[in-house]
Amino acid sequence: MCSTVHMAGKRNQQRIAATYSLPKESRRLFIRDRISNISFLVDTGSDVSLIPANTYQKRNSSQQTLFAANSSTINVYGQKTLSLNFNLRRDFLWTFLIADVSIPILGADFLHYFELVPDLRNKCLRDTKTKLQSVGHLKYADLHSVQISISKDTIYHKLLKEFPSIAKLPNPNQPVKHTTVHHFVTKGPPVVAKPRRLAPDRLKIAKSEFQNMMHLGHLRPSKSNYASPLHMVPKKGTLNWRPVGDYRALNSQTIKDKYPIPCIADFTAELHGSKLFSRIDLIKAYHQIPIHPEDIHKTAICTPFGLFESTRMQFGLCNASATFQRFIDEVTRGLPGVYSFVDDILIASKKHEDHSQHLKTLFA
Repeated sequence: MCSTVHMAGKRNQQRIAATYSLPKESRRLFIRDRISNISFLVDTGSDVSLIPANTYQKRNSSQQTLFAANSSTINVYGQKTLSLNFNLRRDFLWTFLIADVSIPILGADFLHYFELVPDLRNKCLRDTKTKLQSVGHLKYADLHSVQISISKDTIYHKLLKEFPSIAKLPNPNQPVKHTTVHHFVTKGPPVVAKPRRLAPDRLKIAKSEFQNMMHLGHLRPSKSNYASPLHMVPKKGTLNWRPVGDYRALNSQTIKDKYPIPCIADFTAELHGSKLFSRIDLIKAYHQIPIHPEDIHKTAICTPFGLFESTRMQFGLCNASATFQRFIDEVTRGLPGVYSFVDDILIASKKHEDHSQHLKTLFA
């Protein structure tokens, strides 16, 4: 396309021509991971970072729905922590969403956290910390700009935009905004056990999960005289595994907390007339409760790759449900239309206006 600009003056009119054409190659930057030899799309327009789901993972039920730039839906099947190396003299440990996508994506969350800046003109990814750059390549990408929520003009989408932090994954710099801690009193000598052998695939999962929890500050190496064995538990409704401590021996020495867990039948009677419902499932809910400093050494787990103790409340610990129920009751007490059962929260209302206000009160 050509445009002409006529300039007035004493001299003869000067003709200035500016031309531009469509690019012959895609402007999508890809960076290769030196560990897996996989190229990742660098996409500042994506809210989250993704990796493709395999055939077995797609058999699981979708845990979340994302939206592409063309408003098509993208199913999410879980999470996986990866350690990446882009030849920038530091490794990048990050928890990716496992989604129904064809290419892995480094989203704005990853780039912002590690202070990385894409340079399309020079086809590289710049590290503002180390002042180094990783050379990549440009090629066509049929998927980009993945969003957590599609842009719609409804009161609920506006509400999510008003509180963007509630949908973000945990990070090491996330402060604890409450005073609740998990304290448990035990009697008897320290519990000791030998590490159990694990199948190679489960051992790999356990190492990855432990590395991620240490990255978040939820786990640390231990010198404790306690040692409960590691146990792998299948996640409900999926083909994935969750590493937990087998705390049965420790729990037998723990004095029980009698704080009541609510009966679902008690509050379902209060739902009569409600027409609008929202359910909130907290991500790694138990990990949001710190362990009391005096009890951290009791949570030690012996594994084939070392002894570790938890700084956050773990599944399987005695009184964990009571501690979390007490905490969530304190948070939601007095809020209209809000019902809590451990880490599941139900919001029920009769009108859209009331439902929006109930959600806003809870988020605030």
